[in-house]
Amino acid sequence: MDWSDVSRNWVAHVPRALDRWPQLDEADVIATEGDRLAFHGLIRRTLGGDDLAADAEIAEWLEGLEPAD
Repeated sequence: MDWSDVSRNWVAHVPRALDRWPQLDEADVIATEGDRLAFHGLIRRTLGGDDLAADAEIAEWLEGLEPAD
Protein backbone atom coordinates (compact mmCIF):
# COMPACT_ATOMS: atom_id res chain seq x y z
CA MET A 1 0.00 0.00 0.00
CA ASP A 2 1.14 3.53 -0.71
CA TRP A 3 1.61 6.01 2.15
CA SER A 4 -0.66 8.56 0.45
CA ASP A 5 -3.53 6.06 0.79
CA VAL A 6 -2.69 5.59 4.45
CA SER A 7 -2.52 9.30 5.18
CA ARG A 8 -5.84 10.01 3.43
CA ASN A 9 -7.52 7.40 5.64
CA TRP A 10 -5.38 7.85 8.75
CA VAL A 11 -8.23 7.45 11.25
CA ALA A 12 -9.01 4.02 9.79
CA HIS A 13 -5.34 3.02 9.98
CA VAL A 14 -4.71 4.09 13.57
CA PRO A 15 -6.11 0.82 15.02
CA ARG A 16 -4.02 -1.12 12.50
CA ALA A 17 -0.91 0.75 13.58
CA LEU A 18 -1.70 0.04 17.23
CA ASP A 19 -2.15 -3.66 16.42
CA ARG A 20 1.30 -3.68 14.81
CA TRP A 21 2.93 -1.53 17.53
CA PRO A 22 0.93 -1.96 20.76
CA GLN A 23 3.61 -0.07 22.66
CA LEU A 24 2.62 3.16 20.87
CA ASP A 25 0.28 5.58 22.60
CA GLU A 26 -2.98 5.99 20.68
CA ALA A 27 -3.06 9.75 21.20
CA ASP A 28 0.48 10.04 19.85
CA VAL A 29 -0.41 8.01 16.77
CA ILE A 30 -3.51 10.12 16.13
CA ALA A 31 -1.48 13.31 16.62
CA THR A 32 0.80 12.42 13.71
CA GLU A 33 -2.26 12.98 11.48
CA GLY A 34 -0.92 10.52 8.94
CA ASP A 35 2.26 12.49 8.33
CA ARG A 36 4.88 9.88 7.49
CA LEU A 37 7.80 11.85 8.90
CA ALA A 38 5.98 12.42 12.19
CA PHE A 39 4.96 8.76 12.37
CA HIS A 40 8.53 7.70 11.54
CA GLY A 41 9.78 9.85 14.42
CA LEU A 42 7.24 8.32 16.77
CA ILE A 43 8.29 4.79 15.79
CA ARG A 44 11.93 5.70 16.22
CA ARG A 45 11.44 7.33 19.63
CA THR A 46 9.26 4.51 20.92
CA LEU A 47 11.14 1.51 19.58
CA GLY A 48 14.63 2.97 19.57
CA GLY A 49 16.96 2.19 16.74
CA ASP A 50 17.93 4.30 13.80
CA ASP A 51 16.23 5.74 10.72
CA LEU A 52 16.77 2.57 8.69
CA ALA A 53 15.13 0.40 11.34
CA ALA A 54 12.10 2.71 11.52
CA ASP A 55 11.88 2.80 7.70
CA ALA A 56 11.97 -1.00 7.60
CA GLU A 57 9.26 -1.27 10.27
CA ILE A 58 6.97 1.06 8.35
CA ALA A 59 7.67 -0.57 4.98
CA GLU A 60 6.86 -4.01 6.38
CA TRP A 61 3.62 -2.69 7.85
CA LEU A 62 2.62 -1.05 4.57
CA GLU A 63 3.16 -4.30 2.65
CA GLY A 64 0.63 -6.11 4.82
CA LEU A 65 -2.10 -3.46 4.85
CA GLU A 66 -5.40 -3.91 3.16
CA PRO A 67 -7.24 -0.84 1.83
CA ALA A 68 -9.29 1.01 4.42
CA ASP A 69 -13.06 0.73 4.11
